[in-house]
Amino acid sequence: MERVLLKPYVSHIHSFLSPQQYGFRKHHSTTDQLINFTNDILRSLSDNKCVTVLYFDVSQAFDRTPPEILLNLLSKIGISDYFFSFFKNFLNNRTFQVKVMDKLSTIKESNCGVPQGSVFGPQLFITYFAMLSHTLTNSGLPIQHYLYADDLKISYVHDPDDDCQPLQNAVNIVHQWAQDNGLSLAPHKTKVVYFGSNNPKYPIYLSNGIIEETDQIRDLGVTISSDMDFTPQIENVVSRANRKMFSILRFLVTKNPTVLTKAFTVFVRPLLEYATSVYNPKLKRLVNLFEKPQRTFSKIVAKRSKHVSLSYLERCKLLHLNTLEHRRTACDIVYAFKALNNLCAATPELIRFQSSKSRKGGHFVVPKHSKFSKLTFANRVSSVLNKCPFSLDSFKNPTDLSKNLNTIDFSKIIPVVVT
Repeated sequence: MERVLLKPYVSHIHSFLSPQQYGFRKHHSTTDQLINFTNDILRSLSDNKCVTVLYFDVSQAFDRTPPEILLNLLSKIGISDYFFSFFKNFLNNRTFQVKVMDKLSTIKESNCGVPQGSVFGPQLFITYFAMLSHTLTNSGLPIQHYLYADDLKISYVHDPDDDCQPLQNAVNIVHQWAQDNGLSLAPHKTKVVYFGSNNPKYPIYLSNGIIEETDQIRDLGVTISSDMDFTPQIENVVSRANRKMFSILRFLVTKNPTVLTKAFTVFVRPLLEYATSVYNPKLKRLVNLFEKPQRTFSKIVAKRSKHVSLSYLERCKLLHLNTLEHRRTACDIVYAFKALNNLCAATPELIRFQSSKSRKGGHFVVPKHSKFSKLTFANRVSSVLNKCPFSLDSFKNPTDLSKNLNTIDFSKIIPVVVT
């Protein structure tokens, strides 16, 4: 029943949802939000601005959503009587039990929250949380905010001699909204990150206490540092991948390279490739560090199958693997294709094509070169696309493009580090 009603509901609330919400929406992802967020920071730092970012922790947001406030909101946005009646029954008169071993607790009534694990639960929550997003947008404050389900961060771009009163006002708005709408913030889990070496680091207050400063924070699975150095993120990912890789080689007792390679691509490689379009490194040291798990894996598997004198690239060919550097470059190109064709939630200015009368019809604009702008997605991928022997317009969808990229030798386009 829920799945039948989901599509018309999502279609109805689409215009009400905030563009800053990236969770549980088609063509929206954690990578989209992180790319938009990090690019905004890098561009601001390139202009010698400071950026102060607050990461909020909303306590048990899904479990504390008041049904009466949510139903009132659904009525205001013009939901049909049939849908309203369905949601009223869906949210009210719910009960729960707790099971420990083979013992069940007595039945208790659940009078708040949206049902987790349901089809409609996430959609109802982001509808409810859109009220906060609209409140921040309509405040007129010079801030940006980003949402992923109940994860909220607010950024404020300012000059070194500016105070942070607009950001403090935003904190007060969020705090008051949470109190008025049945939610609460966890001050001890709310953090502030100051970007920019000349950031004055003005204190920000929540519930009469100073919000704790941190130099690194885990943001949607990616470690963000105040100096925008992603080395800690790469080191963490490589460490996790190595542990998983050695576990597979220890417990999967076989010499069959096909079986071992399948296990690696299913359980290890996704760890190394999550959201790499956000921070794909170009420094030789980091590129080789990123490649280490697959390099070690291929060496052990080749040794098990009596291929002991092969180079890394030869081992990759034997196991039908592309280097991770190759795959990250391909991933960047595919993401650029999605951004240009509105297949993701990237901001319109993420990458820009300038038409001309040249053979390729124009070129991708490479942003001005500086310490921070060179780290942006646009800088990295535009340089690659301008050297590619094909035009993105010649592909119908990301799948066709991905298949083509698997056969391309990127060493003829960019200086490949891995050998």
